[in-house]
Amino acid sequence: MGYNGKMLEELSRDEVLAEQRAQAAFLTDVSRVVATIATRHHAASSPLTWQLLRDIREEALAAIGLAARWPAWRLDEIVAASAVPPLDGCPTGAEVGALPVLGRAIAAAFHIPEPYARTK
Repeated sequence: MGYNGKMLEELSRDEVLAEQRAQAAFLTDVSRVVATIATRHHAASSPLTWQLLRDIREEALAAIGLAARWPAWRLDEIVAASAVPPLDGCPTGAEVGALPVLGRAIAAAFHIPEPYARTK
C-alpha cells in the first residue's frame, strides 16, 4: 500500500511527489527519534552491542509519538525493513555498513564508522 491506499503504479505525478515528501518526512522523524534514544545510551557510556542496537530499535519503533504522527502501514514498512541480526558482542564498522538505514542511524550516534560501500 502507499499514498491514500493506492499502489504506486496508480498514482499521479503529484501524488508520487507528495508520497516522496511524506516518506522523506517520515524517515527524518524516525531518524530523530532513533538519534535521541541512541544519544541517551551513548551519553550513559553504554557500549553499542548487538543487543543494545536491537533494544534501541524496539524503543524507537514503540515511541508513542511516531505512532501518533504516522499511519500504521508506514511503521509496519520500517519494522519489516529494519531487522537487526541476532548476533552477540559489538558490531564492527563493516557490520554496521551492512545494516538497514535504521541500524546505521543508531550506530552513528555511537560514532561507529561505517564503510563507504553498503550492501543494503
